[in-house]
Amino acid sequence: MEKIVKVALDAMGGDNAPAEPVKGAVEAVNLDSRLKIYICGKEPEIRAELEKYKYNTEAIEIVHCSEVIDPAEPPVKAVRTKKDSSMVRPAYSPWLTDTISASSAISKIACIARLAS
Repeated sequence: MEKIVKVALDAMGGDNAPAEPVKGAVEAVNLDSRLKIYICGKEPEIRAELEKYKYNTEAIEIVHCSEVIDPAEPPVKAVRTKKDSSMVRPAYSPWLTDTISASSAISKIACIARLAS
């Protein structure tokens, strides 16, 4: 039996969010059936993006987060005060115990490299 690799993805960070993170999540689950991706962010925006694609709907789950960390915010303050942000909430969620967090481009590349090995 194949081991499922769980990935928590911050869909609200980076350029062209949430369009590009959602597109990447769909491409990833279409390429690798071992993936279960938890897309964290504003559910209505993520759902609108997901509707553009065909994919295994059981491989992607939306985790609604009511807050977004602005790039100009001081990082420590943002992490301490925005517990329901798409970047912070996965760290406090019980389903994260064996999940890879992908909240930056480097993390995402590391996840892909891990899957490829």
